[in-house]
Amino acid sequence: MKTSGSIKRRGLLARLRIAVTIARRSSLRSVGTSALIISLIALPIAGMAGVIVVAASMQPTVGERIDDQLGKSQGMLRTVVPAGMPIRQNPFNTDAWILKSPNQNWTTNPPTDPVDVLPTGTRVLPIFPSTATVTTATGVASLATVEGEAWDSSLAGRFDLTSGRAPRSADEVMVSASALTRLGVVMGGSMTVRAPDPGTLTVVGVLEDRSVPSSKEVLFGEVGTFSKLDAAQRVGTTQYFLPDFSLNWAQTQRLNEQGITALSRAVALAPPPTGSYPEDGSQSPRQSQFAGGAILAGFAIFEIVLLAGAAFAVTARKQQRTLAIVASVGANRSTLFGVLSATGVVLGFLGGVAGVTVGVGGAAVFMAVTRDGSSTQYPGFHFEPALLGFVIAFSVLVGWIASLAPAISASKLDVVAALRGSRRPPKPNRRRPIAGLVVLVAGTLATVGGGAVIAFNNSLGHSINGRAGSIAIGMIVAGPIVAQVGLMLCGPLILRLAAWSMRRIGLGARLAIRDSARNPSRAVPAFAAILTTVFVAVFAMSMLASFETSNASNHQYSTVEGQVSSSVTYYDPNSQKTVTLDDPTKLKDAMRSTLNVTAVRTLSSVRDSVGENPDDYPGLLPSLTVPDVNLCPSDTHSPDYGNAFVNPSSRESLLLRTDPRCANDFTINTSNDYRGHIWVGDRADLALVLGHAPSAASTATLSHGGAVSLHAAYVNNGALTIDWWTANQVANAVPFLRDTPPKRSETIPATVEKTEHPINFGVFISPSTAKQLGLEATPSTVLATLKSSPSDADLDAARQATAVITGTLLGDSVTVETGPNLFAGPLAWGLLGLAAILAIASAAVAIGLARFDGRADDATLASVGARGITRRSFAFWQALVICALGSLLGSGLGILPAFALGLPGGLFPFTPPWTQIALAAIALPLVIALGSWVLAARPLVSNRRMLVA
Repeated sequence: MKTSGSIKRRGLLARLRIAVTIARRSSLRSVGTSALIISLIALPIAGMAGVIVVAASMQPTVGERIDDQLGKSQGMLRTVVPAGMPIRQNPFNTDAWILKSPNQNWTTNPPTDPVDVLPTGTRVLPIFPSTATVTTATGVASLATVEGEAWDSSLAGRFDLTSGRAPRSADEVMVSASALTRLGVVMGGSMTVRAPDPGTLTVVGVLEDRSVPSSKEVLFGEVGTFSKLDAAQRVGTTQYFLPDFSLNWAQTQRLNEQGITALSRAVALAPPPTGSYPEDGSQSPRQSQFAGGAILAGFAIFEIVLLAGAAFAVTARKQQRTLAIVASVGANRSTLFGVLSATGVVLGFLGGVAGVTVGVGGAAVFMAVTRDGSSTQYPGFHFEPALLGFVIAFSVLVGWIASLAPAISASKLDVVAALRGSRRPPKPNRRRPIAGLVVLVAGTLATVGGGAVIAFNNSLGHSINGRAGSIAIGMIVAGPIVAQVGLMLCGPLILRLAAWSMRRIGLGARLAIRDSARNPSRAVPAFAAILTTVFVAVFAMSMLASFETSNASNHQYSTVEGQVSSSVTYYDPNSQKTVTLDDPTKLKDAMRSTLNVTAVRTLSSVRDSVGENPDDYPGLLPSLTVPDVNLCPSDTHSPDYGNAFVNPSSRESLLLRTDPRCANDFTINTSNDYRGHIWVGDRADLALVLGHAPSAASTATLSHGGAVSLHAAYVNNGALTIDWWTANQVANAVPFLRDTPPKRSETIPATVEKTEHPINFGVFISPSTAKQLGLEATPSTVLATLKSSPSDADLDAARQATAVITGTLLGDSVTVETGPNLFAGPLAWGLLGLAAILAIASAAVAIGLARFDGRADDATLASVGARGITRRSFAFWQALVICALGSLLGSGLGILPAFALGLPGGLFPFTPPWTQIALAAIALPLVIALGSWVLAARPLVSNRRMLVA
């Protein structure tokens, strides 16, 4: 006998089977629509899958990390502190170590040679990295060198022999493939080393260091081939590889007692208990992947629900007659709901499989294209089946969620009206726009409020990792999403306002916007799809630009970007003194002949004491003085100094991050290239240094006996002070102690001339002012502005030319300021392209399905004699208005989080990429509208006949 429970279960299974069958047949009958919905689901899923695979492939497993660092050897040792200073280390990262006794003073003992503490007979391969100045195909360059048997078979995987053979004597070397091109030699040819130990070497093989990009030029030789240093001099910078000797954790700890760190294959694969060693201070890769994946998944849910939901909504309307027939034979609301929701599950699964397949393939292509030859960039291709399986399940869930609203609506259909084919005009909901405005304002205020909380938190010196910071970040992430929901609720109101504002435009525009305003169920999904697509792209572009600007702010500029310099004064290793070139004009000629320069001048500066023996200079040396009021409060001489600044984690210390007196301290009283910090020259010299013409005030100050400072810290109340000290006082840091009066002091008028970025120049005075002050200026550098960025070959030629003039063998005699590494621009263009693809695809689906839903209206236009140009104008203006509104509002919401984080005192500067954003907001809707105009189809004849009938 059958129980009621089994009957209910059979009934439920029967309804489910019917729903799945109808969903499958409907999907197969509308292959084009189903394919478009699958595509809309698959595109974001492909992005998720691709990011997961690439991110996972960038995180090495323990085995991969050990192989990358050790090759096939068993371990590697490094001496990191002097003898007599015990340490504790992390078993996976030899850079993560701490002193065993935190209060231990640093000793002057010589470092321990690891060879001396290993068991007798242990085979050790010392590898010593350094640099050498060599002759290249076009000039001179300083290249990286590796001394030691890097070609040994036990180091395969870390160093790989690709052709040729290993060196058999000290006059034979191996080079990387890129070094062959840079040197301009072939296998068996000769290369010339110019410093530190000049000589001619024979290239016998090609060896690649897998820990660096393949584009990096590296030279390999036996120990002493390039440096001629003895073992004691190399201890602190040498890596000692153990081909055969395996270390356990106890042996590693005994080495730590000698100030030696050890990376052991055996220990890394079977590590000691967590907590028994110091952490490396970095966040767990899995935690980073989870956090990034959670944000990505949140945006993907929002994107898919809107894009696929719009398509499901129109699909539901297309299936109204089918669903009405099913209802007329006794199907209840749950069955009707199940038909459409089952469609979401089926298409969600197919979209997930397609997306994961495309994403994995795209990740493989991306990794192949971007691979730089370093094993540390992509240690392996990590497929991550568990995570990708979760992505497919996630796709099914999101497909079901996207179909819920249309399914609920379809389950409430009017069966009689659907069978007759009649349509009811939508009833405007007066409460929805009001609710939308409230939600929009709430989301906007939440976003800006989150940024304000972070800025206020920073002003108090609190960490962002605290509870308030976490809540603020949540507000910034959730606020724009809430605001988007508000805009969607306001969609009908926005369309009605647009219709009113465009009431005097041409016929096609009026028809299009009125149709959209009176049928919001067609237009709002398309509007929402464009809105969210552009929002995600602009959000990502703005945040990338903010990250880039924040990173760039830490770059130390030596000159204005795009300038090249060569020092007239240089260190002579023979006399061990600073030497000045007799005729700087030769350097200028060398730059003109080898580099594409637009302007070149010789700049003069006042002598300072860097690199000099104070006993050799009996005179007084000038020094720029930073007034006490301009000192950073953490300086003990600042009137605002307090004991709280001793603790870098104190509230007072954290507040210094926003104190302008503490910004760019590295440029104050700095002279790291023997050039001095007081410069003497005319207006043209100053203009070249600034990269632009100086202001009228600075020009007047320079010509009337004053100084132009490139750093505000030197100037107080429109004046600048220069103090004079003996060479011995400078050598003993007496000026910085501020407890002894200077031998002489002068105060002169001064103005501040700001540069785009702080550069390594202090103040400028005129030659007449220098003469009045008794300052003797000598040529110190040749500075030139470049038309274009020089290649390595250009710089090699310039260094060769300057080396001939100076007689030195330095490979860095010519330096070019290239600025920080910029990454946001290319990524922003890539995001713009991706956004365009998604926007065009979503617009094609949403607008195309909306037009399909309005095919009866097209037939009506055709029946009253509307020409093809009218229908094309209708399609153009409908696409333009819907996409323009979505793009403009999406762009505004996209920059909102970056704006919030860029509030004064916030986390990042607000520097959105306006060009790409303008293209996304303005050009993208035009492209979609033009495509809609071109592809506008004539109404079907059957529709005309149906209308007449």
